[in-house]
Amino acid sequence: MSKKIYTYILMAIFSLFVLFTTLFIPVTVKNQIEMNRVWFGYPIPFVNQNLNYNPPDFPRNYGLSSVWENPTKIVWTNLIASYLLVFLATSFLVILYKKIILLKS
Repeated sequence: MSKKIYTYILMAIFSLFVLFTTLFIPVTVKNQIEMNRVWFGYPIPFVNQNLNYNPPDFPRNYGLSSVWENPTKIVWTNLIASYLLVFLATSFLVILYKKIILLKS
């Protein structure tokens, strides 16, 4: 395989890694109504969880909880759109980096 294909494979794997690490960014919930639908993932939220229990106070930060204890839904169109955005941003940064390196040499 050529160096270009390896670069695209690495960018794809890196984009998946970045996308799934965004699931661990805490989300602020302001009231009990928002507990029914807490969205996780960036740049477009793609995982929805129902955290329907009574915390002591609001606002409160929540991370992604167990999928066995809380009903969880993945919105596939949002997941694909988020992946494409992250992949395009990664591609842009790689192209920009290559151009800067070429200008210096």
